[in-house]
Amino acid sequence: MNNRDLDRLVAEKVMGWRWSGRYLIPPADIETSFWDGSCNRDGVPRFLPHYSTDISAAWEVVEKLREEIAFLDILPAADHYIVKIQSAHGTDYVTAETAPLAICKAALKVKGVDVDVS
Repeated sequence: MNNRDLDRLVAEKVMGWRWSGRYLIPPADIETSFWDGSCNRDGVPRFLPHYSTDISAAWEVVEKLREEIAFLDILPAADHYIVKIQSAHGTDYVTAETAPLAICKAALKVKGVDVDVS
């Protein structure tokens, strides 16, 4: 799975985007007045945030997760990042090369989706 596929999956499973016919539609709380309706060939709007590579977009994912989990900690290691998730279901850990990628993988894990990012 590449980063844009991961961004789409995070948008759907975590951030509240939904498929409507052939297009991925953002939730009502996202400003779309600038959107001209243009999408990539896969039906994903070009303005879909880069959750897995942009830390400011990834932080939106963290804020969304705060509604569901008791605790989330992002820990830098020598050559990767570790995200510790504590919820009613217990404690889990996710690692990745960058903080945004680790956050996205953790968010999907909270939703019950395991991903293999290449």
